[in-house]
Amino acid sequence: DANGELPCDGYKFDARNSQTTVSNISITATSTSPSPVIMKNAYKKLAELKLNKVGSVGFAGIGGATLSLYKVGETAVLHVFEWTSSETEVKSFPVEDGSYRIVEDKAPEGYQKSNLDVTFDVENGEIKNVAGKDGDFDTVNKVVVFRNDPIKVYGKLSIKVTEEDTGDSVPGAEIEVTGPENWPGTSSKTKKFTTNSNGKITDVPTGYKVTTGATGEVTVPANGKGEGEAKIIPKSGLKITVVDEVTNKPVPGSTVEVKFPDGSTKTYTTDSKGEVNDLADDTPTGDYTVTVTKVPDGYTVTVGKEQPAKVTRGNRTDVVSKINTITGGLLITVLDEKTGKPVPGATVEVKKPDGTTETHTTDSNGQVTKYTEKDENGHYKAPIGEYKITVIKVPEGYTVTVGKTESKTTEVGKVVEHIAKINKSESKNPGDDIPAQENTPSVTPSTNQQTSNGQVISLSTKKTVTDSMTSARTGESKVPFFVFGGSMASLLAGAIVYVAITKKKREEEESKPLSLK
Repeated sequence: DANGELPCDGYKFDARNSQTTVSNISITATSTSPSPVIMKNAYKKLAELKLNKVGSVGFAGIGGATLSLYKVGETAVLHVFEWTSSETEVKSFPVEDGSYRIVEDKAPEGYQKSNLDVTFDVENGEIKNVAGKDGDFDTVNKVVVFRNDPIKVYGKLSIKVTEEDTGDSVPGAEIEVTGPENWPGTSSKTKKFTTNSNGKITDVPTGYKVTTGATGEVTVPANGKGEGEAKIIPKSGLKITVVDEVTNKPVPGSTVEVKFPDGSTKTYTTDSKGEVNDLADDTPTGDYTVTVTKVPDGYTVTVGKEQPAKVTRGNRTDVVSKINTITGGLLITVLDEKTGKPVPGATVEVKKPDGTTETHTTDSNGQVTKYTEKDENGHYKAPIGEYKITVIKVPEGYTVTVGKTESKTTEVGKVVEHIAKINKSESKNPGDDIPAQENTPSVTPSTNQQTSNGQVISLSTKKTVTDSMTSARTGESKVPFFVFGGSMASLLAGAIVYVAITKKKREEEESKPLSLK
């Protein structure tokens, strides 16, 4: 340089490894020197140790501390760092490669002295591996930070929980206390307490605050006692459910307007369970009005229909609002197929649109009127859809085709009638199954009679009934009365004709000459 010297900042000459015969050599360089002078000496690169003393809360610099620097494994002090009570600046000292430890000899006033060393290594002029509870390394500023914890001052904290409207103590209330540091033995700054029989919790360390929904803070003086009071009020609730009036199933997506005790209104929409739970856990006490103002497609609701609800202290009030599906009516009538007269006492099975099945018995008019009923608003109660109707049991004297089912679909706002027809049973007399000769009555004498020539004729009666001659409606003969004149008249006439023919034939035989064989 200008002084003819070769500066070597940041390095330390190591005479033990020098390759020259002397440890100090003066060299003069001139422009006319025929050749450069080369010296081979061993140098060690140094690291600049920058050390800062800070408090653990806020990490601001603090004065009034004394720290000593040692090489690991050695007892000789390499350097002592001192801060007066007003000094807070960063101190520095050059160190060569090796392992080091920093020991606190004196803590700043109001801070706890650290009993644990802060250690670090220097490798090739770089500071590395800073470790220890109270130390770390500021990689931006290349500063080793030595921290101190403030001396803890404790007091006592008492918290009382009371009811806001009555002032009564609330045992069993849970309170969460949050502070600036972790609770002993935990990794959390919050801890929960439960009030005792007097509604109090006690002995909470200083510097902590109480949270009871709305956060409250209590100041505890050093070695003193702070007291706080948290006021609560029992929760009251209002739960609203909207259901189908006919099926009692929940109706999601309904709009409900709620009028609060103070006169304000707010609308809510029922969830997948047909419920409004926004007010179920916490709402003011008083008189409410609940109105279903809008319903999903497929439903109707009476506009302006309101339901009052009273919410009392500490209780939940449940309101169930019922709405109608778009409905119609269904009238079922059972008739005698032949006479057209109603048949009371028939049992009818009805499968409704929702798949459920009911059975009903026809009344004195032969009808089932269950599905023609209306609610107080004049709406039919039968949901729109297909109904499957089966007559499964009939009064004595009737028959019905087993399993025969007919369907009927209801219409909006109308009564649809379904007529089921059943047959009257057909009774048969003995001999009804013996076929009759066409156009010729089959007659035999009903008693034993003796002819004029002494022959005995056995007469017996036989009734001929042809199914085609019997009415399915009344059971009466379809052939005019004057043809037969009744069963007995026909038999007598046949017997007379038979006797006359027999007598004539006998007289003809008697007039013939005898033939000898």
